[in-house]
Amino acid sequence: MAVDEEEIREWLFELFIKRAHLDSFEQPLFELATVCETREEFGVLKHTADQLVALSNDQYVRCRNRLAAVIRESIVGDEKVAIVAMAWGEKPDSSQRLAQSLKVVFRSNKNVSFFQ
Repeated sequence: MAVDEEEIREWLFELFIKRAHLDSFEQPLFELATVCETREEFGVLKHTADQLVALSNDQYVRCRNRLAAVIRESIVGDEKVAIVAMAWGEKPDSSQRLAQSLKVVFRSNKNVSFFQ
């Protein structure tokens, strides 16, 4: 192991002070850190965890509504609009969840179509 356990625990402690909403991921992050074979891999993990954003449901709804407003403002007249969600592979992902959520917002817009 390129990083000792004490360094990993110190990093997690500092991470959860700054980003308390991630504390439920302590064990998976610890396990992931212990399999890092190089300091560079550990650096990538640290950077990724530092950039991770977790939204509450209320935050998600506000952001989705802002996105819908931007889409609505971009629609000219009755032009046809396609909202497309693409996933890697056959399993659904967050793009498809967002598209499903937007369907509710645009259900009265007959010129807006969804493709997944």
